[in-house]
Amino acid sequence: MATLGDYFSYNDDYSELNTIYDNLSREMKDIHNSGKVITNFSSSSINFDDGISFDSVGNPVNFELEKRNNIVSNAKMMLGTYLSLSTGFNDFSNVSDEFFTSNLDDICSSITSESFYPEYYYGIFNEGKNEYYCDFLARKKQERDLNGNKNVNSYKKVLSNAASSLYYDVSEEVEGPTLDQKQAKVHSLFYPVLIGVSLLLIVLVVILISNLI
Repeated sequence: MATLGDYFSYNDDYSELNTIYDNLSREMKDIHNSGKVITNFSSSSINFDDGISFDSVGNPVNFELEKRNNIVSNAKMMLGTYLSLSTGFNDFSNVSDEFFTSNLDDICSSITSESFYPEYYYGIFNEGKNEYYCDFLARKKQERDLNGNKNVNSYKKVLSNAASSLYYDVSEEVEGPTLDQKQAKVHSLFYPVLIGVSLLLIVLVVILISNLI
């Protein structure tokens, strides 16, 4: 049966790490939800055939403490994978927690993979968080989706405001006269037209009388 260590011995593709450790942490979370813990957290005791499963699972003496140890061990294994995959896989399962705590800045600055999230490891080692990696990835996706929706809504608002502004500007330019304006225009033209017609009639009368004389 192939193990996770076997897989990494023949594969050095960093792009798959998030998927692998997402699935591994989901399996670990399910084990914890059943009230059990992983008693041997090393790449040689993690089966990696059709899926991920742990060989060594047992009932804990102190569940919260051993659950915490599992989450820390998982973080150590992930860091070990990032650090050693290109030169020869080592899961760092036997390295002390203090090493990671003391050297976390140097470790994180040395890892350039796009799939690496330093904030997760600072949360585990420096802040004492007990966050599963699968939950961390889900939270990051939710944050990205939320920010994406905010950007889309903001863009729509800008377009809406621009469209409204354009509508009002155009309507002011092409808007016809109101009824009051039309009535005022008719009244303003009435008297000049009346005077003009009267003068024309007077001229015609004068011409007619002249012809008769």
